[in-house]
Amino acid sequence: MTEIKPLKYKEAPKYPSMEKDMAFILDKSIEAGKVIDIIKKAGGRILSDVTVFDVYEGENIDNSKKSIAFKLNFMDINRTLNEEEVMEIFNRIIVGVENKLNAKVRDK
Repeated sequence: MTEIKPLKYKEAPKYPSMEKDMAFILDKSIEAGKVIDIIKKAGGRILSDVTVFDVYEGENIDNSKKSIAFKLNFMDINRTLNEEEVMEIFNRIIVGVENKLNAKVRDK
């Protein structure tokens, strides 16, 4: 007879999250994990998740560069975030990645 394991669950968040996308043009040698580390450090406690959703090399990007796009999820378990505070952290993340990795934000 197989043992029945108790179900594990995570309570649904009480407050909404906010998603933002960003993409950087950086040297091909830079790994996405390194960028994610910088994003997480700059994002602080309200940055709940970071995922890569696109890596692009080719037309309109220098041969020695690549573009990596990230989806950032911001959430506070105690309250609803406002656009202004999320944008302040979003901009801090951009400055951190640009300064530490000699990257540039990719325009659409």
